[in-house]
Amino acid sequence: MATATDELVEQEFEVGAGSELAVSCVSGRIRVRGEGTGRIAVRARKHGRERAVENTRIELEQEGNRVTARVRSDAAGLLGSVTGGVAAVDFEITVPEDCAVHAKAVSADVSVHGARGALQVESVSGDVDVADAGGARITTVSGDVSGRGMSGAFALNTTSGSVELTDSRLSSFNCHTVSGDLTIETPLAAGEHYRAQTVSGDLTLLVPAGTGATVQLKSVSGDVHSELPAEIIKAGRRHWQGRINGGGANVEMTTVSGDLALRSSSTLEAELTATPPVPPVPAVPPTPPTPPDMSTPEDRASDRPAVEQSARHGDTTAVLKDLEEGKISVEDALARLRELE
Repeated sequence: MATATDELVEQEFEVGAGSELAVSCVSGRIRVRGEGTGRIAVRARKHGRERAVENTRIELEQEGNRVTARVRSDAAGLLGSVTGGVAAVDFEITVPEDCAVHAKAVSADVSVHGARGALQVESVSGDVDVADAGGARITTVSGDVSGRGMSGAFALNTTSGSVELTDSRLSSFNCHTVSGDLTIETPLAAGEHYRAQTVSGDLTLLVPAGTGATVQLKSVSGDVHSELPAEIIKAGRRHWQGRINGGGANVEMTTVSGDLALRSSSTLEAELTATPPVPPVPAVPPTPPTPPDMSTPEDRASDRPAVEQSARHGDTTAVLKDLEEGKISVEDALARLRELE
């Protein structure tokens, strides 16, 4: 009978400004925390059956200000088939607050808190949790994504799982989901672009009531709704376009099957009212009841990008099937999903 065991590996690295961390893991978890120090400290615990722990090697390397932490199998490499298997590894890593982080996981949860350098997370199966981070790019195949206190530009490509970003200050976002709801809470910067697309799932954008934006919402088989007062440009059941508070940011939200909503964020509004007031925006009448869909053939033609997104959904499903059947590697799957953006 196999015996369960574990093994601990610890090491610290002195780094200067502009440090980088690259960490990869097959199974287990990755936790990264920014602490504002001039060092990267890695604590990795292997656990599982005794033979698997013996087969598994943790490699820690430093080149200049870049530290790499990865998991290898002594017998067959990262994803090879090994007698006895590969052990799960739990990484607990502290980095300077300005450290850039690139985390890759196959079957592991990833969390990054307080690291405000450039962030990139690639996950196949596992949840991703990010807090108090700067610009981020997240790619997942299966797992939920949650974020709090985000800032800078945000890019997302996810296949299956819900996404929720709260109390954030994003300069822009570009989000693509296949299956799962997407909720984002952020002010909108004038002149910047905010885009979100999904095949199946609801999209909800929460902004302060005084936000200025030109918004376009499109759905092939779903409803669109804005609870913010706006100057209506077009109001149909599947295509809504309007200027909120005179316009400002540019917002495009598109779905094949799902509802789209633009709502007021009471959390952000309370924070903004605690700061010095801004000049009032002329009042505009509330959004009138949605009239029957009177779209023209030209309007329906404008919905083609959403239909094209549905076709890409079929391509994504094929990628996932190949991954599950072992026909392609995780790296190949992630690369092919990026090509479908």
